[in-house]
Amino acid sequence: MAHLELSKLALHYAQSNTAEGKSPRTIDGYTYILSLYIRYLTTTGAPAVLPALTLDSAREFTLHEQSRGMSPYSVQDEVRGLKAFASWLVREGYTPENVPVIEIDWWQGSIRDIGY
Repeated sequence: MAHLELSKLALHYAQSNTAEGKSPRTIDGYTYILSLYIRYLTTTGAPAVLPALTLDSAREFTLHEQSRGMSPYSVQDEVRGLKAFASWLVREGYTPENVPVIEIDWWQGSIRDIGY
């Protein structure tokens, strides 16, 4: 997996979503979620590059957001945004394999692995 900067990929993702006709609000939401994840990685000392998008880092980010008091609905939106980004990475060929993502059962607050 190439060591592309997540911030640059987030920009490409926003451009792709615009070209696909997604609403500005949806694009802004995805951009915000990715900026939160990138900021989380940098505050933990991890490089904000493509190989950093792992199940473990996404899980740690989710737990961090829960510990900040984010509502389960907000955390669920963030997970959904990371999953959409990971799916786009595969579709666009930035990564040859499926990027593991997480899903939160917001009503229980638990985390489980899923594939797509």
